[in-house]
Amino acid sequence: SSGINAEWPLRPGYKLYFELNKMGNEQGSTLNREPLESPCKIAWTSVKGDEVHGREGHASAAINNKVYFYGGSGLTHLFELSVFDIEDNKWRDIQTFGDNPGPLCNPSLDAVGSTLYLFGGLNRETGWNNDVWAFDTDTEKWSQLNVSGIKPSPRDKHSSVLWGTKLVVFGGFGPAGEVEGSEDEGDSINFTWFNDVYFFDTETSVWEAPNVSLVGGPVPRAAHSATLYKEKMFVFGGKDSKARNQDLFALDLNSLEWNKVEDAGARPAPSSFHCAIQYQQFMMTYGGRFNDNSHSNLLNVLDCETGGWYNPGEGTLPAARGQTTLSLLANGTLVMFGGSDKFDVLQQCCQVFDTQVYQLDCKQLKSVEVPVPAEVEKADEPAEQQTVQQTAAPANQTPVV
Repeated sequence: SSGINAEWPLRPGYKLYFELNKMGNEQGSTLNREPLESPCKIAWTSVKGDEVHGREGHASAAINNKVYFYGGSGLTHLFELSVFDIEDNKWRDIQTFGDNPGPLCNPSLDAVGSTLYLFGGLNRETGWNNDVWAFDTDTEKWSQLNVSGIKPSPRDKHSSVLWGTKLVVFGGFGPAGEVEGSEDEGDSINFTWFNDVYFFDTETSVWEAPNVSLVGGPVPRAAHSATLYKEKMFVFGGKDSKARNQDLFALDLNSLEWNKVEDAGARPAPSSFHCAIQYQQFMMTYGGRFNDNSHSNLLNVLDCETGGWYNPGEGTLPAARGQTTLSLLANGTLVMFGGSDKFDVLQQCCQVFDTQVYQLDCKQLKSVEVPVPAEVEKADEPAEQQTVQQTAAPANQTPVV
């Protein structure tokens, strides 16, 4: 669920030092533009299958025609590893023996060949972690990797994209360090948002902290989305220390330079806990939590070649939600599962958890024409997002690839 819930116990002796309003519920600036006409219409279809418990904060990755899900929570359940086979619409909880990551919320999960790589996440009993686990889908065994190099600090609500055989981890939320001078017994922790970037080589198990330029990049944030297209990582939205965002950045993974992306059409409203996935030139975002804590049920598409946003949805749309997952099969089928709605401000958690699997045919997506050159006007962006870490230079403005 969003933020920290006092009902979630952490490591014994840990105290929570943060202000609730720092979790980013204030109203942020909004960029309003006229929508572009959609070049196609695509309908979601619900998948009939086994009845399963709804959840939020899980992670997913697809291998062949199977989608693997890890972690997440519902009102009464904590989840570990399960798999959904799209060919026969069957669910299976995978029972593993020996060491395993344990129940986690908001980790990342990526597939390299037949191996799943799990990083980070929040455990209700032990807190945040920065472990890397590998799951062999052939033998169905977990192994905690013995990593080296400069690794990220413990975190959750980060993003991870696969670049060749490397994981690119960005942002997130987690402990910043100990608080000195506290009169309370035991350890105490400050919490913070991150905008750092790390590479993890799945072939050598080595972490790397690349020298990424901070000029023109996103402020620290969590619960954002990230996808990869033509060796650029696109980061959209998320929540920082002040508000939810709707800004869009691209990190060139070769030059290690951030740029603000020029786009056109109706960019999705400021949100966090949405999800995104890349299919060919199309970045698709779905759902998310708005500044008023309501949720979206819109599928928004960014054509990364023309810079145009459009909404191709038609027919009966899935219910609004945040903290869902999108997984892309090799045949171009998009699979969505889970997520939550009806956020309770007093309890700081959602009350409704979706149990349905949906699918959509990405092969129907088409390129959208942008009638005029796309521009990003800095006057429409929050002032604090035009520089990073008090950098004097304004954010760069470059066209999409």
